[in-house]
Amino acid sequence: MEFIGIQYLRGAAALMIVVFHCGAQLSRGGAPLPNHQWLTLGVDVFFVISGFIMWVSTAPPSDVSPWRFWWRRVRRIVPLYWLVTSIAVAALVLTPSLVKSGKFDLWHAVSSFLFVPSSHPITGKVEPVVIPGWSLNYEMFFYFIFGACLFLGRRFRLLVLLTVLVVLIVGGFVLKPENKTIAFYTSPYLAEFAVGVLLGFYVTRGGRAPRAACIALLLLGASLSPATESGLIGALVASAAVVAGIVLLDVSQPIEFYWLPCLLGDASYSIYITHSLVISAFGQLYQRVGLFELTHGVQLYIAGAVLTATVVGVIVHQMIELPILGNAFSRRAEPSSA
Repeated sequence: MEFIGIQYLRGAAALMIVVFHCGAQLSRGGAPLPNHQWLTLGVDVFFVISGFIMWVSTAPPSDVSPWRFWWRRVRRIVPLYWLVTSIAVAALVLTPSLVKSGKFDLWHAVSSFLFVPSSHPITGKVEPVVIPGWSLNYEMFFYFIFGACLFLGRRFRLLVLLTVLVVLIVGGFVLKPENKTIAFYTSPYLAEFAVGVLLGFYVTRGGRAPRAACIALLLLGASLSPATESGLIGALVASAAVVAGIVLLDVSQPIEFYWLPCLLGDASYSIYITHSLVISAFGQLYQRVGLFELTHGVQLYIAGAVLTATVVGVIVHQMIELPILGNAFSRRAEPSSA
């Protein structure tokens, strides 16, 4: 089953994160972008999509083994992430003066490659060398749990998977662990994967919804977007509503294919994982040339940075990501992956 709407949503989510990090760049330069925190909803959307696609791609007639599942996930995520992380680590070692928001730390670098949550040496937050990669730490943890559940019979998978995720979330809420790694692995973010799994279960069991209800879900998600600034509950509801609305709309009446937004969806992982390096380099060049002094310098920076990050991401997708994946990956075989 192919979900064109999911492709559109993936592309939009990636661009939301690019714009958000443009705001972070501007904040360091003393020109913060107002009211942009809600753009982080793009990551929440990715998490819900991931739960949905993992369930749909392993539902009957698929009979993928846990080992095959894990291999596919590693092949999908690791090579490009390691390549970008290697470039970032090399920059920290060889040209530290050019890296405004980081410094080399051996354990931080090693943990980044291993997808182990660790504190950033500058921000103190649980972030890897390539900062957007923090979400991949959640993804890999979810893939591990999901793959382990594939050892079970089909009738038990959903119950065990949801039980594990709920226990982790409740444990984090009740115990409030001070250890950052334990706190990371018991985060409420795991609920977004669970919601995506439930949506996938509903759809693969023949679940449908009226077109009016799908549109209502989309409007609900859009109206709740500003609530993401108040915490994960607002982000969970908003992202779940948007993804459910798109998916159920696509199921009831397949969304029409358009080349460009589908290309952005296909390239969303490459855009997401490379954009922080791209917009940082673009921002430094932009500042040195003095373009921030123009009347609309900030707006031009955002437009230029987003366009550059998108073009670079698409090129990386076409020239690096797809050759790595080869024939094992196609939008038709695996319609989406966070």
